[in-house]
Formats: sequence, structure tokens, C-alpha cells
Amino acid sequence: MEVLCEQANDQEFVRTDGTRIASADKLCALATIARDRGERMVGTMAACHQVVLNERKAATR
Repeated sequence: MEVLCEQANDQEFVRTDGTRIASADKLCALATIARDRGERMVGTMAACHQVVLNERKAATR
């Protein structure tokens, strides 16, 4: 996702007449949102995994 965001952000989303390309701007915004949500999801999954490991460890004592 990081590469997709970098590539999207590096593009010039301007037509030859100087107007912005709205769909390209939306693509860039959606890629950024997807990257950020993915990072949060990984953090949440790691925390849940740790809880499960701790519960299993406590149950085996």
C-alpha cells in the first residue's frame, strides 16, 4: 500500500488546460485511506493475538 500511495501522490493530476483531475485526486485519497486502515488493522490484530497468547499462557498455569 505504501508504494501505491507514493506512486499516486507523485503523479501530476492536472490536465493540460490547468484543471485538476478529480477522479485521480479521489484515487489518491482512497489509497491513503486504505493504507492507513491497513496499518491500524495490523496493529489491532497484533494486540488481539497478544491477548490470546496471554490467555492461553494463563490457562496453562
